[in-house]
Amino acid sequence: MEKIRGDKHWLWKGGKSVRRYREVVEKVECASCGGKLNLCIHHLDLDHYNNDPDNLQVLCVSCHLSLHKTLYWEAYRAGEETPKSNCAPGWDKGRAAPEGGDAE
Repeated sequence: MEKIRGDKHWLWKGGKSVRRYREVVEKVECASCGGKLNLCIHHLDLDHYNNDPDNLQVLCVSCHLSLHKTLYWEAYRAGEETPKSNCAPGWDKGRAAPEGGDAE
């Protein structure tokens, strides 16, 4: 099966990058386990508008999932509001970025 790319893909935004943070951080190895496969970028403060390089961390998918599960269950057990990212994959926010943030 051929991958759907470019203007045929449902996330196509006319050829411009919608995730500028990917240009800021080089994905070399996971900051947690040192792995070099299946790397992604984690926003430390869970704010996808905050693309400051100090807010971005390279993690492998396994460590990234584990981190979010840990944050969720720690908050749940403490009776606090569970953490949520402000950007779901494929969701067109349709609003301007807050002061100091980057619109994706």
